[in-house]
Amino acid sequence: MYQPPTKSFSKHSTSGFTLIELVLALAMATIFLGLVGSGLVIVTKQDRAAAADRSSRYELQRALGFIGNEVQMAQSVNPCPPDFGGVSITANGSTNPYPVLSLTMPIESGLTEPIIYYVATPPAKSPWSGPLVIYRWGPTLNLNGAYSQGSSATSYSYYNEVVVDKITANQLSNNCDAVFTAAIPANHPQGFSACVEPNGMAVKLAVTRSSDHTSRDISLNSVFSRRSRSVSTTAPTCPP
Repeated sequence: MYQPPTKSFSKHSTSGFTLIELVLALAMATIFLGLVGSGLVIVTKQDRAAAADRSSRYELQRALGFIGNEVQMAQSVNPCPPDFGGVSITANGSTNPYPVLSLTMPIESGLTEPIIYYVATPPAKSPWSGPLVIYRWGPTLNLNGAYSQGSSATSYSYYNEVVVDKITANQLSNNCDAVFTAAIPANHPQGFSACVEPNGMAVKLAVTRSSDHTSRDISLNSVFSRRSRSVSTTAPTCPP
């Protein structure tokens, strides 16, 4: 009687991966994970740097907008900021003050003293980072945008307030456009400057701030026009 052939299996037949194959697979997986991890680290650093730049740019835009809004409200812009002399109005502990903007406010505001924006080196032990800080010498503002009065209804108390920190100490070119005749400062190494029209109707502000996570500096500039129609008939010659 016919007997169908039967399959025979060797005792030495094996299945699965060899040790060498497993070692190679593990090595390749390790290399792949290492590349992926390095890429994630690079992407994370770039995201943090970009976020820091956005934050610095936002703070700089807010500061520039605040200063520009007060320029627009001013009765006149003094192209020759006063010398501090005895630095009696500068912030406690700050050094090397340099005035940039001196704003005379309208009579109806009740302010008899100018509002001054200046740069200075912040105190050694302070929450503000250097190299320079933009300070504002003037009365504080209420939530509705009005100036806060002092002890009486006709007086205003002036204070030193930080507008923005991390201002660079780099030398700015101060190459004002043809319509701007007065450059403030004319020759001073700092990251805050202004160009003023001879009639004082428009001011161009330039600010440079250092970034937290990158070596790049963030620079912004804007032109602000005063709402007041009063003009100066002569262009003053400012000392350097």
